[in-house]
Amino acid sequence: MNWVPRSAGGDGLVDADCTSLTSRAASSAAADADNYRLACEVSSTRRITEHLRKEMGVDKRRITALGYWRASSPRAADPKLSEGHATVKSWMLLH
Repeated sequence: MNWVPRSAGGDGLVDADCTSLTSRAASSAAADADNYRLACEVSSTRRITEHLRKEMGVDKRRITALGYWRASSPRAADPKLSEGHATVKSWMLLH
C-alpha cells in the first residue's frame, strides 16, 4: 500500500500514481494477475482508473475504486483536508 500526498489540485497525486503503476506493471511478470484498489478524491479516482483501463489495459473487474470526497465540497476548503492522501494498493490473486 502506498500513501501519496495530494498536491497541485490532485495532479501531483495522479501523475505519481500513474507513473508508479506503469513502471511496476512493466517490471512485474505477474502484472496480468494484479488487482487494484484505490480511494481518493473523486476526479483523481476517475483519472487513475482511466489510466489503468486505457493505458495499461487492466480489466475493470480487477479495479476497485472509491471517490470518497470532492475537492469542491465545503470540507475541501480546510487545507488539512484539501491536500489529503490517496491510497493505491495492488495485490496478487492467489489461484
